[in-house]
Amino acid sequence: MNPISFCGRYRIREAGFGDAYTVLTDLSHEEAAEVARLGIVDIRPTYQEVADGRAFAVTTAQHPFRTLVIFGANTAGGIWLLPSQHCVEVHRKMLASKRICQWFIEAAFTLAPAAKFLFNYVTPEGTRIINWLKKSAGARFAETPVPSMRNGALALPFTIERPT
Repeated sequence: MNPISFCGRYRIREAGFGDAYTVLTDLSHEEAAEVARLGIVDIRPTYQEVADGRAFAVTTAQHPFRTLVIFGANTAGGIWLLPSQHCVEVHRKMLASKRICQWFIEAAFTLAPAAKFLFNYVTPEGTRIINWLKKSAGARFAETPVPSMRNGALALPFTIERPT
């Protein structure tokens, strides 16, 4: 697949089923714990997001073009991002880069062109995810947790503004 964007050692392209498989079978430990806390028992619907053309893959820009992250957004602006454990262990500087995270955000807004902001929620126990979202993605969190849709676990809603 052709990349839609390059940023140094990484590229973003439309995700394929192989990208989803690569990440989902090596899902970061932090994300796996968050999925469990939120009561998400099946992350296979990610494949449907890929089939619907609503997901991007971040890969290395040089051979062997390893998939590190898949992410997407719905038309309303509901965003999701799943890194592999390999990405967390080997490419953690990429994930921590505010410049690269803004690049992800800009790509996500192409999937939600009418949305004024991107949104989702994270459990308060997901402190590393929360810190990453604040520092690298510029997310703003609600002060009070709300019950999640799946299992009622308390979660902090967040928003990410559209870049100017």
